[in-house]
Amino acid sequence: MKEIYGLYLDIDGLGTTAIASYLTNKGIPTRRPKPRPRHDSWHNSMVGKILSNSVYRGKFIHGRRSPDPIPVTVPPIVSNDVWEAAECKRKARRKHRLVAYDHPFLLQGLARCSGCGSVMARRRNSGGANKVYHYYRCSTARYDKVYRRKCQQHAIFPAAPIDADLWKWVKTLLNEPSRLRMEFQEYRSSLQSDDNPVRGKLAKKRKLISSTERGLPQLVYLFKKEKISET
Repeated sequence: MKEIYGLYLDIDGLGTTAIASYLTNKGIPTRRPKPRPRHDSWHNSMVGKILSNSVYRGKFIHGRRSPDPIPVTVPPIVSNDVWEAAECKRKARRKHRLVAYDHPFLLQGLARCSGCGSVMARRRNSGGANKVYHYYRCSTARYDKVYRRKCQQHAIFPAAPIDADLWKWVKTLLNEPSRLRMEFQEYRSSLQSDDNPVRGKLAKKRKLISSTERGLPQLVYLFKKEKISET
């Protein structure tokens, strides 16, 4: 873990993809079990999660997604200064990537692939004569040398005409209150359908809350025994 932070913060620091390739080439095992060959390879998302996880600086967050997460002090692997430096670098790189997308992408995080149901990702390519093209594409359809392609829907959808039509439709709804009311009623009805993805998300959240509540007595017990401390 220390080597990952060192590679990232070095003066010629590597990105998460380069670090993943470096670890894979050195034969360093991932922390995952290996029922399939792909688990022998590191992925940039694994490296990113390590760099952003506060447990490596000695702060474990129990019930991270619950309304009242509980911070627990654990033995650190890297110093707080090292972790903060990595976090600052991550945020700076993320901000740079966001600036590069000079199109609003109105359906970002909303549109779903008709083939596999995954979120449609935003993409940006440069063409000749300084032209820039923005489009939507299934987030699991692009080639990935570690996880391979999960969706066979390879089509790309130009963002400009799609977003223009969407905004035109929105403005029409705003100018027709009766139609807006009707569309809202249809949306409410769709929430009650069994195949609505929101129902699955709610079920996962309830399961997470239940799991957190079950683990709370154990944390209280460990705190009373002075096995853990407050931060």
